[in-house]
Order: sequence, then structure tokens, then C-alpha cells
Amino acid sequence: MKIYVLWTETGREYDMKNFIENTISTELYERVLIPTKDAVKRIGGGWKKIQQKLFPGYFFVETERIEEFHKALRSPDTFLSVVKTGDEYSELSEREDKFIKRLVGDDGNVEISVGFIENDNVVVTDGPLVGLEGMITKIDRHKRIATIAVDLFGRISEVQVGLEIVSKN
Repeated sequence: MKIYVLWTETGREYDMKNFIENTISTELYERVLIPTKDAVKRIGGGWKKIQQKLFPGYFFVETERIEEFHKALRSPDTFLSVVKTGDEYSELSEREDKFIKRLVGDDGNVEISVGFIENDNVVVTDGPLVGLEGMITKIDRHKRIATIAVDLFGRISEVQVGLEIVSKN
């Protein structure tokens, strides 16, 4: 099954997912995925775990029939498009597909990783960032966020994911 990138207005991703699921035949697609990430925010004096979109404005569809799917999307009520590069629909490469699936897991959500810093090196001991320490470009220990550089959609993008640093030596 091939995975394609869809684009819509930021904040309307779930509306567009519902539109697809309610109006387009399931014969034209396998699954619609809006990748999310766990994060912690300081709310009311305490830390609360929340979920945020991993790629605001973008989500994915698994289909073998992208042209028919794209034609079915055409509606004056939607601001939604399949991303193209030139005349070609933007399909995730096998490498990108494997990376996204590794990062978000089966449920489509990037959990908060846990690690420590030793001699200025980050060591991730638990979570989806295990083994991906080399991709971390920045850590905000106060906000419990790691910025990782990922090669997606034909360019290097910075994505923020949860990382709890439990100690620093």
C-alpha cells in the first residue's frame, strides 16, 4: 500500500479526515492517518500530558488508487489537496514510510521518550527516539522537547517531539 501526503489548512486536519471517511468510498483508500505526538504543558501550576499534531496542516492516506481518490476529493466545501511534486503525487518513499511508522507506532502517536545526558551526549533509554539520538539537534529540558532533523517530503524538516531528560552527568 502506498502512502501519500495530504495538505489542508492547519487546524482543519480532523475535519478533513472526517470528510474523507464520511464521503469517499473505502474502496479508494485503506487508512487516513494524522500523526500526533505526546507533549507536556504547564497548565494551572502542574504538568499535563497533551496530544498535538506532529505535522500541522499535513496528514497521510494509504491507497493504491491515488488518482481516483484525488478526483473524489474535489468538493467546493473542502480546502484539501493531495501534495504533488510537479505532475507527480507525493508518495512517501520506502525510507520515509519506515521512519514515520517507527516514530509513530501502530497507533499513530509519538510517545514521550526518556533519556539522560552523559558527557554532552544524549542517551535515550525508552521511547521512539531510542537509536535516533544522532537526529537530535536541540533539547529544551525545561519544556521537555527534543528537536529532530528529519528528511521528509524531499527536504530536511525540524520536528519537535517529547523527551524527558532524567539526569545529566
